Amino acid sequence: MKNMPILLKRETWEHPAFYVAPIVVLAIIILGALGGLVQGVGGTIGFNHLVTGLETVAAPARSGVIFATFLAIASTFQIVLVFVIFFYLLDALYSERKERHILFWKSMPVSDTETVISKVLTASFVIPLFFLVGVFVTKIVFLMITSVFIWIGGGSAIDLLWKPAPLFADFGVSIFYIIAAALWMLPFTGWLLLASSIAKKGRPFMWAVLLPIFISFLENIVFGTMRFLETIGTYLSTFFEKAFSGIDGHSNRININSIEDLNQINIDDFSLSSLIDPVAVISSPSLWIGMVIGVIFITAAIYLRRYRDDS
Repeated sequence: MKNMPILLKRETWEHPAFYVAPIVVLAIIILGALGGLVQGVGGTIGFNHLVTGLETVAAPARSGVIFATFLAIASTFQIVLVFVIFFYLLDALYSERKERHILFWKSMPVSDTETVISKVLTASFVIPLFFLVGVFVTKIVFLMITSVFIWIGGGSAIDLLWKPAPLFADFGVSIFYIIAAALWMLPFTGWLLLASSIAKKGRPFMWAVLLPIFISFLENIVFGTMRFLETIGTYLSTFFEKAFSGIDGHSNRININSIEDLNQINIDDFSLSSLIDPVAVISSPSLWIGMVIGVIFITAAIYLRRYRDDS
């Protein structure tokens, strides 16, 4: 695996979408935030409303409101991240055969195992890290722009925004999420790579998506059940139940009907680290079953890359 660093760099060089996509999302979010700050509520200028609103809310609750904003930012990045990873994996092994890049790389002292593993690591860790940086930069830019509006409105951005902003509070949670998701989603990563290695004539999407749908459709016709798709859905939902099982203990704490209710929120009460549960993830049989399936798919993708180049 001594070639792994250069292989990971290769993936980044060949796929500028890894860093372009976060930049585009950042620009869209900031433009949206600018529009919201300028228009305010009811189409009026939002400067005074922003300052008055923040001053009305108690400092601990202000942290909760800002964290909710950060969570919305991260969720937007997450949606785009899923699509970037999905299409990257579909193209990862198919494009190198289609464009004959595989002939060059097979002439290099790089094994098929190293190449395929580099694509797994890229999808599981490299791309999410680009998006994690994008989320953090977006937070900083958002705070800086909001600070300008607060100063124009006559408020103190330091007291109203920067001090209560939980800027690093969710960093550990984000790292845990990336690692846990990488392990849990390994069967999907492996399947998409396998579909990319099998596909011919530009049809990896058909293998990756339409084949499971066809299997489920056939199951429904023969047995009258949908257990195949239900199993996949249950597996996905189980990840969030296990990884963030601590949320259940906090889910009934928020009931906002007024400013008084909002002022009861304290981000410290939530102890973000207590919302995650690494032990529940590691001890889950679903994780290990999924990882075994993922390894089987990845091994099959390595085998196909080794003995087939469509030449």
